[in-house]
Amino acid sequence: MAVEEPPRSPEPEGDDSDILDYLSLGDRPDPALFDIIRDLKADVERLNNEVRDVKQGVEDKQNELESRILNLDAVRLALLADPVVLKEKQENRAIRRQLEQSQNSFRHMETRRNRLNKNFTLCMQDNDRLQAEVTTLKEGLFQAIMCPICLNDASIPNV
Repeated sequence: MAVEEPPRSPEPEGDDSDILDYLSLGDRPDPALFDIIRDLKADVERLNNEVRDVKQGVEDKQNELESRILNLDAVRLALLADPVVLKEKQENRAIRRQLEQSQNSFRHMETRRNRLNKNFTLCMQDNDRLQAEVTTLKEGLFQAIMCPICLNDASIPNV
């Protein structure tokens, strides 16, 4: 790299004018500073271009996603209007209603079964109590009918 000496009273040259504004080094700024600054400006420009490209890529992807969302919405609306889908929805609703009715019927039958089991248990307890009373009454009746003489008679069958 050849080192050129800048003029004594530098005249702004092209894009070096802003460099001279930032440099207040007197009459003779170091030429290497100009090269460093030019390289930095090139790097900044390159980075700005990369940022612009990335922003454009992001915007493109965003537009693509928005387009896909619109397409999905259109498909969803088309499916909602599709007679086959509507029929399936109606069938599903009918099936859900039948299932709910079956569950309600099952709960009702379960409640009724529990009530009948309770009544059956009470009836069995009443039956046992009544059988005990009948046995007691039979024994009392037998003793009341039988006189002391008949009790010794072997010809009378035992009840």
